[in-house]
Amino acid sequence: MVTLDPVSRSKNVKRWLNVYVDYKTASWWRFDNLIARIGGPWEECQNADENMIINKDIRGNSIDFGHADAKLMFELTRVKYEVIKL
Repeated sequence: MVTLDPVSRSKNVKRWLNVYVDYKTASWWRFDNLIARIGGPWEECQNADENMIINKDIRGNSIDFGHADAKLMFELTRVKYEVIKL
């Protein structure tokens, strides 16, 4: 399973790659981020096989990605290649 900034509460899978927005640094003004905050974002998930923050660069600087940027979450991480291998 691949999750792109999930906001649900249940999980039961064999391999889990979690791509998420770090809401401690995400833009407050974005409507999509507000909706995700209301929905209860999982963010980093302890049981995921791998967690990848989408809104920080390799130096830890904030990038303006939000909850609605699913295509970018998929394309800008290794997730695309993991899915293709399946």
